[in-house]
Amino acid sequence: MWRKQSVDFVAKQNDTYYDLEFDKDAIEASFAMQYGIRLSKEDLPLGEFLRLLSGIMPDTPLGRLVILRSEKRSEVLKGLSVMERKLRADWFEFCNTKKRQGCRANESCRYEELQKELMAMFG
Repeated sequence: MWRKQSVDFVAKQNDTYYDLEFDKDAIEASFAMQYGIRLSKEDLPLGEFLRLLSGIMPDTPLGRLVILRSEKRSEVLKGLSVMERKLRADWFEFCNTKKRQGCRANESCRYEELQKELMAMFG
C-alpha cells in the first residue's frame, strides 16, 4: 500500500486529508523525522510552520496518512490491512462529525438572523 508518490494534501477545495488538531501527533512526528524540529520545543512563526507543513514528504507519518486517506482506487482499497481500514474509518468519521457540527452551527446562525429580521419588521 505505501508507495512513493507525491502527497496531495488538498485534492479539492473542501477535501482536505489532514487536520491540525486531529493529526497533531503525526504532524509532530513528521516534522521531527523530516526537519529534525521538535514542535513541542520550538516556537515557529505560523507562516514558517505552514510552509514546512506543505513540504512534508510521503515517507513521513503524516504523508502516509494523507496517501491512505486520499486513496480512491478500489483495487487498492480492497487490499488494505485491518489497521489501514481503521485509520480511514476514523478519519471519515471525524470529517462527518465535523461537517454535522458545522451544519448545526450554520442552521443556528440562520435561525438567529431570521429572528432578528422578524423582530425588526414586526417589533
